[in-house]
Amino acid sequence: METVSTPPTDEPQLPELSPAAFDMLRSALNLAREQGIQKVATLRARMKGLWPDRSEEIDQAIAFWASSTARRHPGGIPRY
Repeated sequence: METVSTPPTDEPQLPELSPAAFDMLRSALNLAREQGIQKVATLRARMKGLWPDRSEEIDQAIAFWASSTARRHPGGIPRY
């Protein structure tokens, strides 16, 4: 059986997410959408107020989201 390797890329890899951090990512996206939160600091503070014992997972989720957004919008997110 032949293996196929992918060529190396200069793109940074997204950080790994634990299942708990993935749950926080989903919660972050829903919270931001439902409450119209547009600033990361506001979202982080709101989440840590709701889940004070999940600080590590919240930080992982927001870091993942920020990395993903930076990859999709290398010039920044357009403002309409």
